[in-house]
Amino acid sequence: RAPASWSSIPITGGLLTSEYYPLTLEFPADTFTETTYVYLRPRFYGNMPVTFRTIGADYYFDLTMSASSGLKQPLKPYQVEWQYAPADFPGIDENTLGLFYWDGVRWVREPSSAVDTAANVVSASPQHASLWALLAERQGVQEIFLPLINR
Repeated sequence: RAPASWSSIPITGGLLTSEYYPLTLEFPADTFTETTYVYLRPRFYGNMPVTFRTIGADYYFDLTMSASSGLKQPLKPYQVEWQYAPADFPGIDENTLGLFYWDGVRWVREPSSAVDTAANVVSASPQHASLWALLAERQGVQEIFLPLINR
């Protein structure tokens, strides 16, 4: 079981560094209106949702944010920087890597996601907590949903 990481982020901002992944989250000042506890829990491929449009390695984490008033979402974007090992993505074009979040049905690429293939870093500036993954998009694949008929 991988260690979870957490940090108390004050109104003035702060950092959260994963104890498991080479991953850092930076929260600027005024991201939250009160001190907020940010929890980063590594998740594992074997119990993650899979879709045909994306492919990945074992790079998943669940991010939650809470304060005394309950669950929180950030008021402004925070910075994510995730170092990856190219050997973990054999046969995959690194230029297609990105930070994806699970919307309950499919993995969705975070619009601000960018990859620096020279530094092997994926970065993004999301504005919500979620289940996150470092994935690549499969080229030329479309998902088709068929109705399930039960007789």
